[in-house]
Order: sequence, then structure tokens, then C-alpha cells
Amino acid sequence: MQQLITTESREQLVNTTKALDRVLLNEFMVIPQWYLPAYRIAYWNKFEHPSIAPIYELGLSTWWSKTAEGSL
Repeated sequence: MQQLITTESREQLVNTTKALDRVLLNEFMVIPQWYLPAYRIAYWNKFEHPSIAPIYELGLSTWWSKTAEGSL
């Protein structure tokens, strides 16, 4: 890591960075850049489901898009 900080040429910087990247990927390591303790989710209620679902329905097969006038 110290070698990466003290490089004197662009070529040496690129080579050292690639070597560090290979080591980190080989060890399956991830360097987090930031952390947010919440999930950001955008929600748009444009789908409807029937009031009575089929017996073996999983929630993905019976839906439709709402229109400006209401349901299709």
C-alpha cells in the first residue's frame, strides 16, 4: 500500500494499482466507499391486483397497470 502512495510515475502508479486490484479480487475483498444505514426505495403505485387471487398465485402473475381513468 505504501508503494502505491509513493509512486513517482504514472506507469508505476497504474502497474501498482493493477497489482493491488488483483490481490483484492483474489481474496474477494471489497473496499466500501460509503455507508448509508437505510435503503432508498422509489415507489410508484401504478399496479393493481385482483381482489381474489388464484389458489397457487405467487403475486407476480396477476397484476395490471392502472390508467388515468382507473383500472383496465
